[in-house]
Amino acid sequence: MPSLMLPSYYVSTSFSLFFILRAFTQFILYNLIDMNAVHMEKYSQTSSTNIKKTNKRIANNIISIIRRENIKK
Repeated sequence: MPSLMLPSYYVSTSFSLFFILRAFTQFILYNLIDMNAVHMEKYSQTSSTNIKKTNKRIANNIISIIRRENIKK
């Protein structure tokens, strides 16, 4: 089989390139996942504060409507 008769330096460089590329892609992917988690955490905090502000606004509107109805009576 002539395909298996590769010189040893071809095999070693191909293996080293494979492992270097694998480590590089894992590093990039793990950092992207970490950045995404941090971004999602920030987004969830802002969305919860927005929900609290909206609930407070709705409660204030309901209170003002009740006060107006009490004044009309």
